[in-house]
Amino acid sequence: GKNQKIAYSKIEFLLSISPISGRCFQLPDTKMVEVEDAVEEISKAFTTTEKGKRRNQARTALQTLISNGFLHTGSENGKDYIWLS
Repeated sequence: GKNQKIAYSKIEFLLSISPISGRCFQLPDTKMVEVEDAVEEISKAFTTTEKGKRRNQARTALQTLISNGFLHTGSENGKDYIWLS
């Protein structure tokens, strides 16, 4: 849906500037973003949503992208990361 498209484009941008790569047993050049950073950035795009619900909407969009196989997720040293499939 529309929210997933917004979320995906934000994630693509975050990955393009991310200094993080190669965690969670992925290849060294696999760019990654911390989930919390992604949620924060995505939530800023949901300007028509009530402010208190934006982070939840961002999490839902992220979860849908993961469930549908567009993103992978993993954890390392207590932090959660996402990267493109």
